[in-house]
Amino acid sequence: MQKLKTALSWIDKLSDVSGKIIALMIAPIVLIIVFEVVMRYVFDKPTVWVNELSWYLFGALFAIGGAYGMLHGSHVNVEIFQMRLPRRARAALDIFTGLLTFLFIGILLIWGWRLFMSSFAVLEKSHTTWAPPVYPMKFIVPFSAFLMILQAIAKFTRDIHTAVTGKETL
Repeated sequence: MQKLKTALSWIDKLSDVSGKIIALMIAPIVLIIVFEVVMRYVFDKPTVWVNELSWYLFGALFAIGGAYGMLHGSHVNVEIFQMRLPRRARAALDIFTGLLTFLFIGILLIWGWRLFMSSFAVLEKSHTTWAPPVYPMKFIVPFSAFLMILQAIAKFTRDIHTAVTGKETL
C-alpha cells in the first residue's frame, strides 16, 4: 500500500510541477503580444511571427495544463446530482466517468503520437511566411495526453479505494 501511495504522490507532483512550469509561459505570451501591439499600432510595422508563436504557446499552455487542472479538480463538472450522493456512490460514478476519460485521452494519445511521428518524419514546417517547424508543437498533444492519463490513473485508483472502503485516504 505504501508503494501505491508513493506512486500516486509522484504522479500528483509531476502534474503539479508541470502545470506550474507551463504557467510561467503566461508572462512571455503577454510580452510578445504587447510587443506586437506596439509594433503594429505605434510603429505601423506588424510582425509575421507573433500571431503564430502566441497560438503555439497558448496551445501548449492549455494542453500541458490539463493534468494540473485534473489534479486540482478545475475541469468542468456537473455536480447537481453527484453532490447529493454519498461518498462511495460518488466514487462509483467517478469510476464510470473515469472509463470515459481513459477512452478520450487514450484516443488523443494514440492519434496525437501518430500525427507527431508523421510530422517529424518530414520535418514539417508551417505554411506561413515565418515557417517555424510544426512537429515540436505536435509533440505537445501526446505529451500532454500522457500527463493526463497518468493523473487519470491516480484519480481512478483513489476512486476505487473510496468506493471500496468509503475512505479518501490515498
